[in-house]
Amino acid sequence: MANGGTIEGRVILNGKPIPPRPVLVNQDANVCGAHRLIYPVKVVNGGIVDAVVWIDDIHEGKPYSFPPTVLNQKKCTYDPHVVVMQPGDLKVTTEDPVPHNIHTYSEANRAYNESMNPLNREITLHSPRPERITFKCDLHGWMEAFVVVGGNPYYAVTQAGGKFQLSNVLAGTYRLRAWQETLGEVGQTVTVEAGKTAKVNLQLQSANVERAEVQ
Repeated sequence: MANGGTIEGRVILNGKPIPPRPVLVNQDANVCGAHRLIYPVKVVNGGIVDAVVWIDDIHEGKPYSFPPTVLNQKKCTYDPHVVVMQPGDLKVTTEDPVPHNIHTYSEANRAYNESMNPLNREITLHSPRPERITFKCDLHGWMEAFVVVGGNPYYAVTQAGGKFQLSNVLAGTYRLRAWQETLGEVGQTVTVEAGKTAKVNLQLQSANVERAEVQ
């Protein structure tokens, strides 16, 4: 897209780190592992990993260019933990030799509750409407993932250091938002100029978050 700008920056934690939650595995421990740590907020290299950043109020620009959307089950974990997809189909696969189920919680799209096992290792789910969908496995209660169906092409999942980048953005002033599963949402105004990079740091607060009880 000609004369587009770029937004790049970091999502960082403001406040005390949130400790991991230990889970004692009492089913399929030979595959899942006997003990697990669940991280409500994962900080790597000083930034929050697996936060979703997006432009909230953009209505034109580049086409969707998200990578192919696949959510895998491996060692009783959804991988990746957070997925961004365009409206359409999501492929879910499993590498595990034990059964799982895909139980989705959504409002705008169909909710699914589908079984997977070594004889049924792949399934395709259809989500045509933008929203954030929670994925769980009822057989292994700690298994959780989040699939964000983007309402526009300007979404990103933060990497190590909390880094993100949104490219080919039409010049203008926008509302940039960030979401993390435990810390919630934060918003900030950003102005994009043609051919330039706008630098943004978004801070999510941990002050009001209580440690989850061990189930």
